[in-house]
Amino acid sequence: MISTHAKTCKEIIIRKNKGFITKFVVYFLTLNRFIISQAYKIIMNRIVVTGSSGSLGKKLMKKLEQTHYEYIGISRRIKNKKTKIVNLEDFNQVRDFFQIYKPKTIIHLSALTGNLECEQKPYQAFLSNVLVTYNVLKASAPFRSKIIFASTREVYGNCKNASEKSPLQPININGTTKMLAEKLIINHNKQFLTPYIILRFTNFYGENYFKRGVVSMIKKSIEGEKIDVFGGKQSLDLIHYNDVVTAIMKSINHKKTEIFNVGGGQLTTPLKLIKKIETITGKNIQYKIRPYRNFEVKSFSINLTKSKKILKFNPTIKIESFLESMVKNGQI
Repeated sequence: MISTHAKTCKEIIIRKNKGFITKFVVYFLTLNRFIISQAYKIIMNRIVVTGSSGSLGKKLMKKLEQTHYEYIGISRRIKNKKTKIVNLEDFNQVRDFFQIYKPKTIIHLSALTGNLECEQKPYQAFLSNVLVTYNVLKASAPFRSKIIFASTREVYGNCKNASEKSPLQPININGTTKMLAEKLIINHNKQFLTPYIILRFTNFYGENYFKRGVVSMIKKSIEGEKIDVFGGKQSLDLIHYNDVVTAIMKSINHKKTEIFNVGGGQLTTPLKLIKKIETITGKNIQYKIRPYRNFEVKSFSINLTKSKKILKFNPTIKIESFLESMVKNGQI
């Protein structure tokens, strides 16, 4: 039995600490609410990256590591903590994977890229760029996943000041298959009201991308290897991989369905690029001019007004500073 004195002491202690207890309860409930809201945000921002083991995919995955997003990559051949092996050409595998992860956003990078590769492997280009896109769309339909699609300037063909409203007139298999993939995405949106962002990128370059394109040409020329220049005067708009990743990250939180041109705003030609390399390295580049290849766009420039105004995207890396850095660090 508790004495009257003890009861009085207990009442005094409770009365004195009532404010603290109230504050603690409020703080605890607020903290729980915050934790729940953050968990909800993470779930609602669940991202799947297709083609996560490719050159662009690797850079994007590293960037996603620095965010609060819950994300997972899909690769045909590489498996690790954040990447699962899924054959995107097999609809059943794609469907089963999406049923487990229920993506809110799908960043669709998986593709056969490069004009020459697509011309050499037209059947594979269709499978990788069209069928795979169809599988991704169909499997994600129950979740109404937002699609962020990496398209290409090749969809325009030969075009001056190409805007997002310019007609699509591709002259090669790369551009044609990407155009078909875009049409599938737009159709899917009409059917299921799923949001999408299509990013029409220009020519990529980066530090660890020696397989083809601009950096391959740079590396070979500096090593003293004689290079073949096909045509030499065709238009190139160069964009660094880091800037490409920035555009994709901005697209994740963009609410509206849109198509954006994304480039570096650095219009040049292969021959002008060779001159820049010679200026920076002080070396004479050995090259041979060969005829234009009929699948390459000769005359092109791109209008970046929309992505700058709406997406707030502005490229930050210039080709000159990239070349100087690569030479200085002995990377090429």
